[in-house]
Amino acid sequence: MEYSFNLLEEPWLPCITEKNQLQSLSLLDTILQAHHIRGVQADLPITTGSLYLFLIAFMMSAFRLEGVKDWESLWKNKKFPEKEVLDYAHQWKDRFDLFDPQHPFYQDPKFGEREKDIKNLKKGKSPVPKAISGLLLHLASGNNATLFDHSIDDTPQSYSLPKTAQLLIMIQAFSLGGMSSASISKDKYYKDAPFGRGILFLNQGENLFESIMLNCPSEDFGPLGNTQNDKPCWEREDPFEVDRFAPQGIKDLFTWQSRRILLNPDETAGKISVRNFYVAPGYGLVENYSNPFYQNRMSEEGKKQSIKPLRFFQGRSLWRDSVGILDINSKYSKPAVSVLWAESLKGSVLIYLNQIVLDLFGMCTEPGRKKAYFYSHEVFSAPMAYIDNQDLLGNLEINLNIAEQVRSNLYIAVRELARFKLAPNHDQENVRVPGREDTDPLIQHWNAESQYWGSLEPPFYEFLFALPQNQDTAIDQWQKALRKAARDALDYAADQVGTDPAGLKARAKAKKTINILLSKTFNPSGEE
Repeated sequence: MEYSFNLLEEPWLPCITEKNQLQSLSLLDTILQAHHIRGVQADLPITTGSLYLFLIAFMMSAFRLEGVKDWESLWKNKKFPEKEVLDYAHQWKDRFDLFDPQHPFYQDPKFGEREKDIKNLKKGKSPVPKAISGLLLHLASGNNATLFDHSIDDTPQSYSLPKTAQLLIMIQAFSLGGMSSASISKDKYYKDAPFGRGILFLNQGENLFESIMLNCPSEDFGPLGNTQNDKPCWEREDPFEVDRFAPQGIKDLFTWQSRRILLNPDETAGKISVRNFYVAPGYGLVENYSNPFYQNRMSEEGKKQSIKPLRFFQGRSLWRDSVGILDINSKYSKPAVSVLWAESLKGSVLIYLNQIVLDLFGMCTEPGRKKAYFYSHEVFSAPMAYIDNQDLLGNLEINLNIAEQVRSNLYIAVRELARFKLAPNHDQENVRVPGREDTDPLIQHWNAESQYWGSLEPPFYEFLFALPQNQDTAIDQWQKALRKAARDALDYAADQVGTDPAGLKARAKAKKTINILLSKTFNPSGEE
């Protein structure tokens, strides 16, 4: 039976309206109403990020932005012109259908028929359909079980066609490499998708139109290099005709086919859904590929220098990496193209950016393994005054380093709390001082450091925005916030030791320690 679900016309994109309501729209309605839409928001941050990548690639394909003047002309229009959008959609309409027989959207219609497939299949065998849940890291499947869900392999979940379209785009952009479920058993080693390991940096605008535009550098933008052969996957006659190992530009990167997929639809009571698909490795990026929409950092490994992207880590918020994000001239890192493009626009006659607002999408992964601990979407904002201002950045770095020093002070005080709780008389002669093997479990259980960093985020952003205006006042308020956060975090830990004599002594000793250390940090000369 023939099926059809064309993304240009069917509602499938989860959009946030001006009234802050979630509404499902078709691709055409989303683009044409982008100036009235606040943004897109899917169930998972990485799905939301992948949908932005797709929308940006579609817009860049529909409108040729050869130079800054082309970009400014479109920005001045304040919405995407209907004629150009409809003309482009008409030209490629069939290729946005999930079940088009020649060019199914984001899929390989020749799955199982290619020369390498025939070679890898046992004689007389056909590819085996696999459950979509096998490639979703938030579902428990085989040896990929996580804390997010407890689905069972024997009963794979069925997905609606709108949800299938979202997952199809997400899988291509954010999947992790390694040995995984494959429809051709000899071909099951996958490479990381282009956005699987680092943090995707995207500029955020006042509405969806602005958010898309602020992430679409003109073709002559220097950091992009030669993009003459850049095109999205749907414009390629056969995306998998030859192996490719590096994207040829933004549109190619944002629609990179890291997996070869062919959907296997079901129909129950007249309703079409997808439970299984055929899947195998697609394009594999070269090991040294540096994603331009990451914040990439130089790293020394022995005698070799490597480039590693900024990542999400458990218990670490990205505002602590503010200097690296904002310093576009650092010799130790390469800023994201989105940040560079925003900086290039700050002097435009049509747009005045007094602050940069970034949407950061990604997941915390275990290096080298197909394992995700959590997904994340953070918003980072800062005054544009920091960009290309080394004095401001230096001052910011100094004060972030002070926050790290106060964190160290807190650790020492909490360690003292643990020592006196475990051995109240260890300050006397011939009494063993508890070692790290004794105190570390208590310190981790009390979790004072997380309390410290978590309470600092609001005052940090106040400091970040105040520093360019009045440095003395901003620094004074920030340092007060650091002292308060450290003492509050110590109190949080001390409240867990109890009120018996050992607990009270431990609290008193720890408070004395934190006061001495904070005094040395903020008054190294001993002067008040």
